[in-house]
Amino acid sequence: MSSDLQECQLQAMRLSAAERASLAEYLLASLPDRNHLADVRLLVKEAERQYQPYKQEMSFPGHTPPGQELSLAGYYALEDTSEIKHEYFRGVAYAMAGASARHNLIVANLISSLHAQLRGKHCTVYPGDLRLQVVATGIYTFPDVMVICGDLQYADAREDTVTNPSVIFEVISPSTEHYDRGKKFEHFRTVSTLQEYLLIAQDRLHIEQYIRQEADQWLFVEYSLDQALIPLKEIGCILSVAAVYEKVCLDEGQS
Repeated sequence: MSSDLQECQLQAMRLSAAERASLAEYLLASLPDRNHLADVRLLVKEAERQYQPYKQEMSFPGHTPPGQELSLAGYYALEDTSEIKHEYFRGVAYAMAGASARHNLIVANLISSLHAQLRGKHCTVYPGDLRLQVVATGIYTFPDVMVICGDLQYADAREDTVTNPSVIFEVISPSTEHYDRGKKFEHFRTVSTLQEYLLIAQDRLHIEQYIRQEADQWLFVEYSLDQALIPLKEIGCILSVAAVYEKVCLDEGQS
């Protein structure tokens, strides 16, 4: 199964039951060969069967009944027992898509480069298993990479959830870039400690950097050359675009 198809399936898990039903009807109606309808219906039933464990996972003790909000305590309990991560906002837990090999390699390259440069400094780089609470908006999410300067400020007395990143990196895909660049960045902009936000494409050589300015304005800079160097002034580092994409196989025709 291709990584693109797996990502589509994970994104579909975030839809409501009604939305999934509408999507299924659309896919069935768009088939060029109606002779394959029976096969597709079997695939839909198999997808529903595979979705059952996820629904059961959401019905553990303490989870609110369907149609009601999931409490924060219920969300934490879900995260403590789940094999996948969830983003939590306004009483709803959303399954986060799995990461591709390219995504993981870019994250590894980022952490390697930043960790080496931050030795002996008061800032530390953390991978995507550390959860972020955006206090102003109430969202709980897992940025791909965060750099935190000074002491960690924990949320809800939990050492797996912080509130004070200085720099956030997200590795984006075609299915997530609209959210990462739009609504998610709206949440992140309310974090007073956040000074820089970087979006890194995994299908082509392209990095976007957003730098906080006075009066909460943000300066936008983009990089698409492998010899480019990205200054991260807040943490005193320089990020090499070539190092970020080291060993990453980009889509054909991209460089």
